Amino acid sequence: MDCLAEFKNKKTEDHRQDALAQLCNYAKQAFREQLDRRFIIGFTLCLDELKLYLFDRSGVLEKAFVLTISHLGAQKSRTTSSRVFNSLSRTARMGSHHLNPADTSYDTQWIIEVNGKLYITLRAISIANVEIMCGRATAVWEVVLFKDFQANRIDSPILVLKQSWQRLSGQEPDQRLSTIPFEQYAYERLGKTELNKLIQDAAYVRTEDGSELVTTFEFIRKGITGTGTSYSLDPVGSSKHTTTGSRTTSGSRGTKRKANDSTVDISGSIDRYAFEIFLADRDALMLGDRVTKPVSRTQTRILMKTRGYPLKCFKDLNELRMVFCGAIRNHQKFYRVGVLHRDISQGNVIIAICDDGSTCGRLIDLDHAKVTAHDESNVLLLQTTHCVPDRILSREMDGLVDRGIFVTEDTIRRACAPILSKLDPSAVHDEIVDACRSGVNYLIDVYKRFGLKSSKSQLLTPKDFRWDLEFQDKPSFENHQPGDGNRTGTAPYMSYQIIDPLGNVAHDAIHDIESFFWLLIHIMLTRNGPGGSRRDISVALAGVLDLYFHGDPGTLSRKKGGLFLFSKKYEDAQAELSNLMVHFDSYFEPLKNLVQQWWNLLYFAHKYEAYELWNIHANTLRILDKPLPGPSSAQSEQTNAEVNRREEYHKSTLDAIKNSTIAMRPQPRTPEKRDRKATSTASAQPVDPVSQIAGHGPSKKHRKEKATGH
Repeated sequence: MDCLAEFKNKKTEDHRQDALAQLCNYAKQAFREQLDRRFIIGFTLCLDELKLYLFDRSGVLEKAFVLTISHLGAQKSRTTSSRVFNSLSRTARMGSHHLNPADTSYDTQWIIEVNGKLYITLRAISIANVEIMCGRATAVWEVVLFKDFQANRIDSPILVLKQSWQRLSGQEPDQRLSTIPFEQYAYERLGKTELNKLIQDAAYVRTEDGSELVTTFEFIRKGITGTGTSYSLDPVGSSKHTTTGSRTTSGSRGTKRKANDSTVDISGSIDRYAFEIFLADRDALMLGDRVTKPVSRTQTRILMKTRGYPLKCFKDLNELRMVFCGAIRNHQKFYRVGVLHRDISQGNVIIAICDDGSTCGRLIDLDHAKVTAHDESNVLLLQTTHCVPDRILSREMDGLVDRGIFVTEDTIRRACAPILSKLDPSAVHDEIVDACRSGVNYLIDVYKRFGLKSSKSQLLTPKDFRWDLEFQDKPSFENHQPGDGNRTGTAPYMSYQIIDPLGNVAHDAIHDIESFFWLLIHIMLTRNGPGGSRRDISVALAGVLDLYFHGDPGTLSRKKGGLFLFSKKYEDAQAELSNLMVHFDSYFEPLKNLVQQWWNLLYFAHKYEAYELWNIHANTLRILDKPLPGPSSAQSEQTNAEVNRREEYHKSTLDAIKNSTIAMRPQPRTPEKRDRKATSTASAQPVDPVSQIAGHGPSKKHRKEKATGH
């Protein structure tokens, strides 16, 4: 497929928009079925109006001109359009060859090069997002070294290869990001020992001759970009969207402009050079007025040693709980070295396979992470020049005793410290008094809502309130500069503060922990047991999912916020949670108390921004790290089925290496709608892997090996 086209017999605004939307759908399908495709060229012809487009992972680039084809000038227009098409075609090569393609993209094996070494894919783990434009378009496979595959070495380490289109982070902590992918850079923050446990190799993809990186702006588009205005279909001749591209300047109509060495007559065309078209989702075209800076992306490959199963395929509730514990511990490790994940989702929390065959939770995929600068110091907590005056301390102590709350003086000081730390050093006496009163109210609120008990003979200390700081400081992301493009994260699981379209809260650890919370809630609403078993979705449940997970950002923020600070009272927020928990599948009944405690922690962390916030990792793990009662016999049957599935999965992987074929898919399932041809779980005959090489065609050496059988 060299070029896509859509034709309309009229050139009204509706016809132009319909033609472009349909062309975008064609492009998405082409990206989905041709995993090695780096860009696509297409055109629309609405009556006599021709427009050319280039589709890549930075969006859709519209050529500056509209060729008006008349009966007298038809031959000239065809010649001109051919020259423009050829000019665009030379901006990048496809990047691979399909000599013997399989029935579907899931059943195709690839040989992929990473830093000079060849790896062959055993199975596709995730290729559902390769169709995405204006995004990473991530594809993930299980792979082994090609030479080990040829030798049928079943002891060869099985790795996970992720290929994506990465954009640079908002700030560049050092110049190393020009030579290594951001994700590798972030993993290096953990230290060399941890890095070697997790990452095998990583590299930016380069052209066949190694002369330049494969990027959307420079390599594919050859530097042609728009000004960053989202696409708007204006009447022909409108001057509303006059822009200046990187290789041309705006001018009056009837002039000639040079684009990629092709002189094009743009008489009567819309006066613009290049525009970005942003796709809102997989089915819709965003035609808004929002101005967004275009984002250049670089093709990246990273080899990970961590393999595992999808989160939804937990074998029992204790494993599910354990996986969340492991992933949150990973998050804490990254956070302490100045790396904030920012994209908690079902795809990024996995049931990892450990060296001894056991499983553990693992947080993966740092593409959306933000990092602190190397010279950025951590922020010390509880820095204040103020203290609780003795007179106020005595008065508040008496007031608490009258309420039946018995605490030490140090506990009152600890309760007031977070509020006092927010005061200006020059704060007057009345401001200090008000801060102390707020601190005592904080103490009373925590005492009541966390169910603490005290007596005259048992005074509560800060330790009883969990107010001993786990760390005396926290990473500072205050100077982090947002990257180009839209705000990052997976919308269904994003914190109510981060997804708020009008919000300006800086992303921090509390928001990722809230995302973990929503991830667990989603599983409890949509699953009915181990092994990825999905429950029937009733009309009522579908409505709940729409409100909390599938709505627009404003709706999601308001509904999720109802569980936290959008409710006027604690009791109102508690009622929101109770109404949500009614819809949990009965299988998850043993987890309801855990959810209640976790929500309570998040509520106070958001409300007071004090110890519950500063100790968010430790407090969350304290809730999750408690074994649940053993499963019932019915649950054990489902558990056994999942254990058997994992054994078959492992056997299929080894058989693929032993028999030089492709492994079965991670889960037996019916053919996906996106695959037009019938699918199979394993190839009956060995697939010739040399015929499909991602990044380049078969070398002479490989062709010789194929011919001689060596």
